[in-house]
Amino acid sequence: MQPYVSGYHLALALVLRKEGRAEEEFRKLKDVLDLNGPEQIVHLLMAEFHMQRGQRAEAFASLRKAAESGMKISDAVAKLPALENLRNDTEFVKLTLELESFTLRSLDMTSAKFHDPFVPSAKWKPVKEQHKLRGKETVEEIAYTQQQQAQLLLDAKGSLEAISAHLNSAQPDEKKIMEHYKSLEQLIGQKRLFTVPRFQRELALIEQKLEDVKTELEEMRLKDFHEQARLTLAEIKEAFNDNDYTAVEDLSKLVKGIADSMTAANARFKTIADQIIAIAANWQTRAQIRREFSKKDVRIHGIVMGAPGTSSYVIINNKLLREGDRGTDFAIDKIEHNRVVFVYKGEKIGSVFRRY
Repeated sequence: MQPYVSGYHLALALVLRKEGRAEEEFRKLKDVLDLNGPEQIVHLLMAEFHMQRGQRAEAFASLRKAAESGMKISDAVAKLPALENLRNDTEFVKLTLELESFTLRSLDMTSAKFHDPFVPSAKWKPVKEQHKLRGKETVEEIAYTQQQQAQLLLDAKGSLEAISAHLNSAQPDEKKIMEHYKSLEQLIGQKRLFTVPRFQRELALIEQKLEDVKTELEEMRLKDFHEQARLTLAEIKEAFNDNDYTAVEDLSKLVKGIADSMTAANARFKTIADQIIAIAANWQTRAQIRREFSKKDVRIHGIVMGAPGTSSYVIINNKLLREGDRGTDFAIDKIEHNRVVFVYKGEKIGSVFRRY
């Protein structure tokens, strides 16, 4: 009645296996693969089918596919009588060493005389690696533990499912979708910390699926980029007004990164991205001019406020200047009772006169 549900075909394959109808079971397992069913269990059962018929090469090929789909075959073969003897098979051990990472204890070491010489000492620490970044040394963990890798992959699969569920809903929650998307991007950015081969392959599949989803999320991603840029530009303005010019430069670089990501997501939005970069660059230029002016030897010795309708004066470096007068490379724009506004390279810069 529902011939396109892979789970039903798998259930039927398991029934046929129980009844010993192996040929029919094998055909049904192929149907499961055709319907994009669970590859891990299917390839494991196919390996059992081949091994029962002495088809060793085919069995190993199926085991490889099961491992590449994410199954830990070194444990899984122990659950099937036709495959359990493989745990002491040299070729199988080579295959598992190639495909996955495990401890010596996970193999079938039943001899009482066997001694594991690789037990870590109490002084063992996680491997770390030093990197130099712009003259600074940073220490970074080189890898997650196997348990961390497994959990992160589980979380990543949950995020993918959540994105799919939101996209298929009547009113997609864009905020939630972008939260899950960003967590996946962050995880993929740390893929170098995954060392277990089967986990590396699972992460690669997740990355591939995320690329497929990007098309559907294009508009949301661009809106999110735009909002990030808007908030960062607001921070730049605040830092500029606080005379924190170092923060202005750092935030400007962040804005450029956001704009570059925006263009990479869709070339049609390059015009908007360029406008965002231009705004940040303008703040950065103004900050550089102000920083340059602050290093000049411009000293206010006094302010003389004129009566209404008459000129006010400021004494700068022992020279008397009025509004509109020029110094060495600046002009006096405005004189107030405790403040002077200079014009330097087109930038108006206020300087407070402190009498005490």
